[in-house]
Amino acid sequence: MFRNLVLVGLPCCGKTTLGKIVAERCSMKFIDVDEIACERSVVREPNSTAWISMSRMPYHQDEIVQSLKNETEPTVVSTGADDVVDWRNAQALRDFGTVVYIKQDRKLLLEKAKIRFPFVEYPDGKEGEPRDVSEFIFSRFEANAYLYDAIANTYIENNGTIEEGVEKLLKIVKTLEGNF
Repeated sequence: MFRNLVLVGLPCCGKTTLGKIVAERCSMKFIDVDEIACERSVVREPNSTAWISMSRMPYHQDEIVQSLKNETEPTVVSTGADDVVDWRNAQALRDFGTVVYIKQDRKLLLEKAKIRFPFVEYPDGKEGEPRDVSEFIFSRFEANAYLYDAIANTYIENNGTIEEGVEKLLKIVKTLEGNF
């Protein structure tokens, strides 16, 4: 039986992008924990657009990670950046499959974070010249990066093209197939 693949790493390192491609090429199921958690966290109010209650996401992420044990087909999982903080989730991910830490150069990650986290704040809470706080948001996740190393079975460096990252993951999949 094939062991599942679990992708961990900082935001913007390529977990979802690489994971979707690898899952498709290997005819595996793909699960994006963040995407499912966001879908479950959407609150629709009458006469308004949908908005996400971020405070509800960790609950949903924990629930999703714990439910992976019920998956019956070979699966690639893209985790949320905080999914390894709780030791129960970390253990559930390791039990579910081979954990691959996707590492990427900090400069590349921050460039992507500025696009993905375009949040701004105003100095002293007053409107005026907005300040970019993407690095602050990113550093919150970065503080827990040691946890990825702690639970990972292996890692890849993803500093090149998407195809290069995919090829590195496919090599891991081939190695795993040979062990089962």
